[in-house]
Amino acid sequence: MNRLLFNRSILNSSFLVRNYTVKPLTPPLRNIVKEPSRLIYKPIVYTFSTNGLKQFCRSNGSYAPLNIDTNLAKDVIVFKYNNPRYFKMMNIFGLAQFFFWLICSEFTLSNLRNTPINEGAPNFADLPLYLRVNLGENKYKYGLAIGCFMFGLVILGFVWTFTLRNVRYLILRKGGNKVAFVTYGPFGTNRIIDVPLNCVSAVTARESGASSLPIKVKSKRFHYLLDKQGEFTNPKLFDHVINVKRRI
Repeated sequence: MNRLLFNRSILNSSFLVRNYTVKPLTPPLRNIVKEPSRLIYKPIVYTFSTNGLKQFCRSNGSYAPLNIDTNLAKDVIVFKYNNPRYFKMMNIFGLAQFFFWLICSEFTLSNLRNTPINEGAPNFADLPLYLRVNLGENKYKYGLAIGCFMFGLVILGFVWTFTLRNVRYLILRKGGNKVAFVTYGPFGTNRIIDVPLNCVSAVTARESGASSLPIKVKSKRFHYLLDKQGEFTNPKLFDHVINVKRRI
């Protein structure tokens, strides 16, 4: 039983652990109750000296403040991702899909004929579905035509939205109060938007495992995406100024 108890001389004294001053709040042995059949132990609360903790963190470089000048004398590129070929091929795919489904919609309107179905035929129930339904009726014909057109439009809209939200260059403007998002365009041209810094908020940390880093911009419906295959040309400035979660 004596082996289960702490040494009285250790528990009743203060000691130093790596610059941390540790001392018990109450006499530790009062928290141990012995009975013939069981041993009840209540945890002991220790206080740590904040000065020792700060000294330890400063010595390891994790507590030192960031001495970064955000009052820039000129525009600074903090991120870049040059991959125009990928977005060019994606937009060609989106346009091809849109025209394909547009042709399907036009074919449906012009070639489906209203052919009556003889529902009283003896083998009517055994026929395939497309032979038991009169696709030439207006409700089916216009429904298929509108469905094909909308499907192609959704694909094209997704491709264009994804292209317009992928950041090619992220530039911190002169003075450090605004940030410029240079994104790809559907037809190969760049699109530039200047946003005040207090209207930009990071969603996740730069070290997260996701393939893209989303950035939320006030009054914009979708997030701007920074592909991690790109290059953070000034990571310290990016983390200190842009990769910050703000209430917007």
